[in-house]
Amino acid sequence: MVGEGVISSVGTKNRQKSVLYFVRLSSSTTLNKNSIVKFDNVITDEGGDFNPGDGIFVSPISGIYLFSWTVFTASSKSVDTELRVDNVIIDSMYAYIGTSSHVPATKVVLCQVKKGDHVWIQTSKDYTENVFETPNGSSKSSFTGMLVHEN
Repeated sequence: MVGEGVISSVGTKNRQKSVLYFVRLSSSTTLNKNSIVKFDNVITDEGGDFNPGDGIFVSPISGIYLFSWTVFTASSKSVDTELRVDNVIIDSMYAYIGTSSHVPATKVVLCQVKKGDHVWIQTSKDYTENVFETPNGSSKSSFTGMLVHEN
């Protein structure tokens, strides 16, 4: 029991830093193979660890992170992307829309990231024309990351 006038620090010792970001592409773009996707529209960046200039997140804390990315492509076009942590492919996603519509494709990944690791989305080595479309001006490709558990 905490006495009157005594400040308790219970529960604050192990408080982890809040690390999360949500960024989008501001406009349609076409990227060649092996190109980093430069998500340039920062919506949220708690901690300031995402760089919209180069599209790379630098991990301030080691831990388990959740990453998710969503892409829109144009009719009869494709986008082939990879989540990379220090240039190691963690997962990939291929999206092809054959009909005259715009359907988003999303991938969600949990992975271990060390302090100082660089994390980004880039196009694969296979396709020279990766079309990121902004179908109605408000639906945009995006990239999200957050620290789930510090270790």
